[in-house]
Amino acid sequence: MSKKNSDKIERSFAGDFRFLTLMQPDLKESEIKRTVLESENIALRKHSLMKNTTEDSF
Repeated sequence: MSKKNSDKIERSFAGDFRFLTLMQPDLKESEIKRTVLESENIALRKHSLMKNTTEDSF
């Protein structure tokens, strides 16, 4: 491999690594928000099922 190609690949890798390092906190925050939303969704579904079950029993 030529020196020019090697330098280009190294710069590309360094840029990609820098990008991923910068994006990691955002990705972690997004994952936390997704987990919270999933938990809230499950709680709302349970509440809805319990409400429907209670109304059906009357």
